[in-house]
Amino acid sequence: MEWIAIENQLPPQNVYVLVSKFDGREGVKMHSVQIANRLGSLWFDDKDGDLIAPKYGIITHWMPLPSPLENI
Repeated sequence: MEWIAIENQLPPQNVYVLVSKFDGREGVKMHSVQIANRLGSLWFDDKDGDLIAPKYGIITHWMPLPSPLENI
């Protein structure tokens, strides 16, 4: 799978995806990934449903989550 830039295509709403975000605050400058879902222009964290505030990182890319493993 490859990362999709959000400027090229947004994921479906209310579907969990893997997102990459960049935090460019002075003294921070880091990339991170997490699972999130989108409702309109807002993104929400998968752990507790909190809003992912843009001041702590701008979501730049996304990709679908992989299919879960089947019972073995």
